[in-house]
Amino acid sequence: MDRLNFRNSMKTNLLFVFILLTFNVLKSQSINVIMRSDYAVIEENHLDPPRTAGADYAQNIALPTQALLAIEELEPETPWCLSVRHTHSIGGAALYARVRYDLLRPENWDPGSPVEAPISLSAEHLISGIGSIRELVVEFELRGASVATDYDLRHENLLWTLTGGGCPAAP
Repeated sequence: MDRLNFRNSMKTNLLFVFILLTFNVLKSQSINVIMRSDYAVIEENHLDPPRTAGADYAQNIALPTQALLAIEELEPETPWCLSVRHTHSIGGAALYARVRYDLLRPENWDPGSPVEAPISLSAEHLISGIGSIRELVVEFELRGASVATDYDLRHENLLWTLTGGGCPAAP
């Protein structure tokens, strides 16, 4: 008799765990990412001061590359969080992502959203959104580059993740 109670108890516990795991999953959503300008060239104009022999790169270099995201098929009041991360270790200068909030309607994002996020191997929260967004523009910036160490070609492979419930508030 105790064995039957144990099995029923185990089924109840597994069902409870399954419900907790699926609670933050967004239903019927799609995300599409289009990269504008697949590459960026860092050159003598990015030195500080520009075109000066012996100068190092400027501390922050705005890249011409942009990501255009479409987050669709969500209910109008559904909160979500968009995160981004590298798929492999890069090293060297840090890549940052920044959302162009000025291009969004105020009802589509939470004012507590992060302004920017460093891109690393762990997922970094980028924006808390609400409902579907057709054109979410993300710009990129290189920080801390050095002529002595950041001279090779490098590929940035990014993984975008959409989760339900919104991002934690930015500090």
